[in-house]
Amino acid sequence: MPAPTFRPERRRIGMVFQDYALFPHLTVADNIAFGLRGESAGVRQARVGELLSLVGLSSQGKKYPHEMSGGQQQRVALARALAPRPSLLLLDEPFSNLDVDLRERLSYEVRDIIKATDTTAILVTHDQHEAFAVADEIGIMHEGRIQQWDTPYNLYHEPTNRFVADFIGQGVSSSKATCWTSAGCRSSLACSTAPGPCSAVRAARVAGSTARKWTCGCVPTTSCMTTAAR
Repeated sequence: MPAPTFRPERRRIGMVFQDYALFPHLTVADNIAFGLRGESAGVRQARVGELLSLVGLSSQGKKYPHEMSGGQQQRVALARALAPRPSLLLLDEPFSNLDVDLRERLSYEVRDIIKATDTTAILVTHDQHEAFAVADEIGIMHEGRIQQWDTPYNLYHEPTNRFVADFIGQGVSSSKATCWTSAGCRSSLACSTAPGPCSAVRAARVAGSTARKWTCGCVPTTSCMTTAAR
């Protein structure tokens, strides 16, 4: 039996686009109210005012998109997506068109806004710093497959394979020591990328290898992660 289908407007999914996709002929308030057309005028006005306050644009409702900065336009796009109280919010690289400083600041603001509305969100990004700033859980994709879905802490400290270790560690493979031991790398293994010894060494198996050779690398500033060729 085929699964039931719903018209797009009934799926309760919000979308924040990479290029904001605001309606240029509508004011900020009217953009936010766009998904509330089935509500009464009073309900729409109250919801728009609530969201303008939430995203820090209480006095900007009568402006048009072209009169606002990129960061402000992105806040409007977020408010519009949240207006119908979606069950799920999708964000497609929402900060990629912003400069670095604004991107970092806005990523934290967006996280706070999403948390305040208790909305489940999925953010797609190529920027791992952005992912770590926003997400409670992160999925690392490579060649069309999810390599690991985990908390930021576990991704950093307990990668499941070499790709995740290299991608998250950013330099984990640049300073290595090779330890020939049946038990794995020693916890006192020193790193050249950070002062002092590494601690809490973790081992991740590399499939298809038989030698007892452990390649050890250090994640800068924190702990040591390893890949084991066994």
